[in-house]
Amino acid sequence: MTLPLKPSASHRLISYLWPLRIRHRYMQAGDYLELSLYRNQWQLATEDAIYSDGRRYAPFRLAFKKLPASFFQNLHTCLVLGTGLGSVAQILHHHYNSHIRYTLVELDGDILQWAENILSQKGIRELQAVNGDACMFMKNNTHSYDLICIDVFKGRSVPECILQPDFFEACQKALNPGGYCIMNFIVHETKEWENLQNMLARFFPFIEIITKGNNRILLCRNR
Repeated sequence: MTLPLKPSASHRLISYLWPLRIRHRYMQAGDYLELSLYRNQWQLATEDAIYSDGRRYAPFRLAFKKLPASFFQNLHTCLVLGTGLGSVAQILHHHYNSHIRYTLVELDGDILQWAENILSQKGIRELQAVNGDACMFMKNNTHSYDLICIDVFKGRSVPECILQPDFFEACQKALNPGGYCIMNFIVHETKEWENLQNMLARFFPFIEIITKGNNRILLCRNR
C-alpha cells in the first residue's frame, strides 16, 4: 500500500510502533531510497545511510545547539546544500526562528518535491527550491546568506567536487559577516579528514568540530 504524503492520524499513531514506508525507489546509481514515517517524523534513508530524520536529525540538531542565541535572533537567510527532506529547516523553524528565508538545493527532483510538500505542511513556505547540483550552484551563486548548511552525500561519501578549494572559497564569499558554514562529513580515511580540516582553515578563521560516531560536524564561522 502506498500512503499519501499527508498521512492520517491513525498512520501517525501507528508510526510510533514501527516505521511506515511511504515511498521507495531505486536511484540512478542503483541505490535503494526509502521515505518513511517513523515516530511521527519523516525519515529518508538508503540501505546504509540516513539522509533526513525530521527534527531528530542529529548532525544539525547538535550543531545548532553550539551556536550562540544571539546568532538565531539575527538569522534571516539560510542556504541548504543537500536538502533531503528539509530537516535543517524543520529544526530551525521549530526550535529557533520561524522567520527565515530558505534556499534549498537538491539534485534529486523527487526528494526536493517531497521536501517542499512536507515543509509546506509545517508552515515553512518562505523558500526557493533549486533542483540542481550543489557544486554548480555555488560556482554560479551571486547571493549572500547568514547560514550555509552543507549535507551533500552519495551514500556515505561526500562527492569529490565538494572537497575542493573552489567550493569552500565560494561558500566563504557567500557568507555574511559573522555567518556560519556548517558541514556534515563522514570519516572514512584519516588523510582525507586531515586534508578537509586544513582546507577549511584556509577560508575560515574559527572552526569547531563535533564528533558523533564516524560523523564530523564542522562549524565554520566567517570573519
